[in-house]
Amino acid sequence: MPRSLCAKYDRGVQDGFCLRDGRGGLYWLGTLRGYDGVEMYCIDYLFATNWGVAHKRITLSGTLPTSLGGSVAAATTAALTYVVTRNPASAVNDTTAAAIGLIIRQVMGDVRKTGGPGIPGGLTVSRDVRGVSFVNPAIVSRARALWAEARVRRGPWSVQVKVAAGPDGRFLPGEQVRATVRGTNGSRRPQDMTAALSYAGFTGPGSVRLGSDGVATVTLKAPSTPRAASVTARVANAPSTLPVLIRPNRWHPNPRPGNPSSISQRGLVGRQSAVVAADRAVVEVHYGPSVITQTSAAVASPGTVLTDLVTLKGADPAYVGPVTAVLYGPFPTRPTATSCTGAPVAGTVTMPVRGDGSYRTPGIKVGAVGYYTWVETLPAIRSQDALRTPCGVASETTVVRTTPQVSTQTSRSTVEVGAEIADRVRIRGTAPGYAATVTARLYGPYASREAMTCTGAPYREVTFAVRGDGDYLTPSVRLGAAGYFTWVESLPGSGLTNAMTTRCGEVTETTLARRTPPVPKQPYVPAGGSRRGDLR
Repeated sequence: MPRSLCAKYDRGVQDGFCLRDGRGGLYWLGTLRGYDGVEMYCIDYLFATNWGVAHKRITLSGTLPTSLGGSVAAATTAALTYVVTRNPASAVNDTTAAAIGLIIRQVMGDVRKTGGPGIPGGLTVSRDVRGVSFVNPAIVSRARALWAEARVRRGPWSVQVKVAAGPDGRFLPGEQVRATVRGTNGSRRPQDMTAALSYAGFTGPGSVRLGSDGVATVTLKAPSTPRAASVTARVANAPSTLPVLIRPNRWHPNPRPGNPSSISQRGLVGRQSAVVAADRAVVEVHYGPSVITQTSAAVASPGTVLTDLVTLKGADPAYVGPVTAVLYGPFPTRPTATSCTGAPVAGTVTMPVRGDGSYRTPGIKVGAVGYYTWVETLPAIRSQDALRTPCGVASETTVVRTTPQVSTQTSRSTVEVGAEIADRVRIRGTAPGYAATVTARLYGPYASREAMTCTGAPYREVTFAVRGDGDYLTPSVRLGAAGYFTWVESLPGSGLTNAMTTRCGEVTETTLARRTPPVPKQPYVPAGGSRRGDLR
């Protein structure tokens, strides 16, 4: 229909279409230039267009009333607000203006017709725009596209920003950290948006674009000195959930629904101020000291005095205070990260430190066999995190082993060739639980004691099992040659007991094997005389 036809009844028609239904009724779907010359979307069906009446401009609070005395649900109001915000009345073409007019009529649900075609109501965020027989399909298609976007992307938008600590779980001066910005819309789905970023302490980009997944990650640099640091994300073009209305002062619902009313109607303005969605993450940036530590000995004997070399890095340059070093142990096995809880303590020492540097602890004497491990603690101060090194670090662990005392005695110091000898072995000072197979090597024969070297292959090698301290006897060995023979025992290391080997050529370990010279036969002298040289 000609636009002028609808202009006879609605003053100020602008963009849109004038439509006639099958019974001759006229509908204006589009914008009107109304109060104070503002172009707007009118929302009350069959209300007057007297733009000179007293009116006011308000931001809706609460629900949106309809001209029939009902109200529009909050989510649907937010979607309608999104449509008119993103498509202001002064900036749309005829098709879009008519499509938004169709959306408004179906949301407000105030077209009452008895018989014949009309515009259905009941449009919510859970429904699609319905087709109308006398409305051009292009208008319906555009309305459906606008509503499909609005029902998802409606307000309220929200943005959250989280700053992740560094690899060690702390925020250190000058460290690079990552901030994650997430955005969602009123349907609680990820929302692509552009967020402006501002900082206190941190430095980073001025804005970030969130993708279709509603997420963006940026790299920030922490302040160079300890302080509270924050990042704020703001989205300035987030849609409001409530519209701006231009409303006559004496507006009230139509007392005769379906009939024209002398009350001037309300208008939705799509240029309302957008809300700001913001979130702020605040973290405390401290000095985060670290240490490199090294015990004075990886292996030691009972009675050793142990110390720990502590190299401190990343401390507050102004820090002056103590480091406490605790030596835990003895442990029966190598300690792990959880072993120090409730463990025995061999000793505790403290030493003063002044900022970064290398420092050596006072010594602690260890008496018992077992594993010992150092743990250092540095107290927290306002500008610096506390520090506690983990238990059981390899470079901080010393194993204290015992070296057994072995005394030996060959079973015989002098024998005839062909005799058997063994070695008596007395073992003392092994660690609890020691069990091993001892190897006894018999070297020889040597021509003299001075010639004994115990090198090369032994004359014989035998083994015997031992279990802790005790007296043991080796298997016997038969001596088949003349000369000096000497025993050498080798005890293997096991657990907390060191290996040891007895010395070569010990007097108590040496046996001389001799051959018995043959007894000369006596000459046979027969009775009654003899002959020279007659030996039998």
